[in-house]
Amino acid sequence: MSTGPAFDVKEQIKRAVDIVDLVGESVPLRREGRAYKGLCPWHDDSRPSLHVNPERQTFRCFVCNIGGDIFTFVEKRENVTFREALVILAERAGVPLALGRPGGASAEESDERRKLFQAAAWAEQQFHDCLLKAAEAEPARRYLRARGISDESILRYHLGFAPNEWDWLLKRARAASISPATLEKIGLLRPRPQGPARCRPWRRHGRRRADGRPRAAGARR
Repeated sequence: MSTGPAFDVKEQIKRAVDIVDLVGESVPLRREGRAYKGLCPWHDDSRPSLHVNPERQTFRCFVCNIGGDIFTFVEKRENVTFREALVILAERAGVPLALGRPGGASAEESDERRKLFQAAAWAEQQFHDCLLKAAEAEPARRYLRARGISDESILRYHLGFAPNEWDWLLKRARAASISPATLEKIGLLRPRPQGPARCRPWRRHGRRRADGRPRAAGARR
């Protein structure tokens, strides 16, 4: 059995991060007896085959035969190495790590990644607040209610709304000192000969990393 500082850190993280909460952020789960079930994200699942055991703090899909603990789940979901999963979960748990930067990144690269994550989180919040509060988002709110999507789900999955104005986000970004180049890097602006123009999706939804930071956004008109 492994012992030492690395083992202690892993155990601290496992005690701090509940696997039901972790999996439930990206996979809707339903309690059945002492376990939870959901649709497996790694195959075309129509009958919930992903089982999460809160007592053992493990998960398994009995079709894919993919399973493990919180570290395995993050490795599979984020497509990262164990070391990167360790860093992600340590940030989430607030457990300090005496490790170098992931992937040997330089200080400049790490700062750039941090800036992009911050910009993505800021943009996600703009879309989310717009859906919750803006008058022009009322058709989107009616649509979501008609689809049976609850307020709890809107908050949990950070659903958002983008008004039909190409520079809506750009104007807010300038006020927040976020450059068009940064928005372009995170996929929220697209270049054109006359200057940057943003795609105009109707609704937006965010997907989050295990540390709570946005990792992707989808859109639908």
